[in-house]
Amino acid sequence: MLKILFVIPSLTFGGAERVISLLANNLQSKKYKISILLISNCRQEYKINRNVQVINIEDKIHKKLFLPSWIQRIGKIRTVFKTTKPDIIVSFLVTSNIYSCVANLFLNSKLIISERNDPHKEPKSIIKRMVRKLVYPMAQGFVFQTSDAMHFFNRKIQNKGVVIPNPVIDNLPIYDIRLSKNKIVTIGRLEKQKNQILLLEAFHKFLQIFPDYSLHVFGNGSLSSSLKEKCNELRINENVIFEGVVDDVHSKILDAKMFILTSDYEGMPNSLIESMAIGIPSISTDSPIGGPKMLITNEFNGILIPVKDKNKLISSMTKLANDFDYCKFLSENAKNIRKIHSLENIILLYDKYFKVVIER
Repeated sequence: MLKILFVIPSLTFGGAERVISLLANNLQSKKYKISILLISNCRQEYKINRNVQVINIEDKIHKKLFLPSWIQRIGKIRTVFKTTKPDIIVSFLVTSNIYSCVANLFLNSKLIISERNDPHKEPKSIIKRMVRKLVYPMAQGFVFQTSDAMHFFNRKIQNKGVVIPNPVIDNLPIYDIRLSKNKIVTIGRLEKQKNQILLLEAFHKFLQIFPDYSLHVFGNGSLSSSLKEKCNELRINENVIFEGVVDDVHSKILDAKMFILTSDYEGMPNSLIESMAIGIPSISTDSPIGGPKMLITNEFNGILIPVKDKNKLISSMTKLANDFDYCKFLSENAKNIRKIHSLENIILLYDKYFKVVIER
C-alpha cells in the first residue's frame, strides 16, 4: 500500500483546496493510505474522509522564538516527512511547494509539486520567484493544470511533468433552461485577479437594455467593500446581490440564465467547470494560463471573450439574454464536461502518474 501525503497551506474554501479534498477522499482505498499536511492554517471547510489523517503544524510554530517562522515551518514539515515516511508527497501552491522541496532534501520520499495558477503572475514576490527557480528541480514530478503552464518552465521540468485538469465533483444538479430566471451569477474570490469590476461595469450597460435582470456575486475577499461601493457609484446596487460563501452554491445558481467569469488570469477555474457541468450557459475571459480555453470551445459549449474586453462581454450577455435556442445549444454541449472531467477519469490520471514517479 503506497502512502501519499498531500501538502497545502489550509483547507479553507478555494480551488486547490477543493481538488485536494476530492483526491484525498477518493484515492483512499486498499491501494493508498492518504494523509494531508496543513502548513499554515488548521481551518477545514471541506469535508475529509475519516480514514484520511489530517496533520496541522501551525500550532507548533513559536513566533517568539529567535528562529524565523519560515525556518521553523520547514523544520516541522521535515519532521512530518521523516515520521510519516510517505512514498509520495504531493504539494499544491507555490509556498507549500518551496517548503516541501527544501524539507524533503536527502529524504527518500518522491516529491510531486503542482502549480495551480498562472506562473507568470504568481507568486508576486520576486524573492519567491527566484527561490522557486532554485528549488523546483529538486522534485521528481510536476502536475500542471494546462500545457501553457507547463511550458512556462524549462525543458527538464517539462520532461518530468504531466497535465492533469481539475475534476468535476459528483452529484451536481442538472440544469433545465426552461426554469431559468433573469439572473446572472458569478463565483470567485473578490480579488483583483478575478476582475469583478469589469462585470459590474458591463452589467451596468446591460441593465439599460434588460432592466429586470439581477446579478448574484458568490464569494468573499478583500475587495468586497470596494465592489459594493462601485455598485453604488453605478447605481446598480438594487440589482446586484452579494451572496458571500454559501454551502449550497450549486442549488443557488441552478436557475441562472448565465454564468460569467471575468478573470485576468486563472489556473483551471472550478467555478467554470462546475457551471458548465451543471449546464448553465457560460461566458469566460480567455485568460492565461489557458484553463478556460481547455474547457470552452467558443460558441459550441460556452463563450470565450478577450481579457478586459467590456464591449465583447456586453454583446455576449445580450446574445444569451435574447436567444433561447442558442442558450439551450450551449447548455447541452457544456454538460459533456461531466464525462471528460469526471472524478473517475482524473483519479486514473493521478494513479497512472504516481506509478511513473515512484519508479524515478
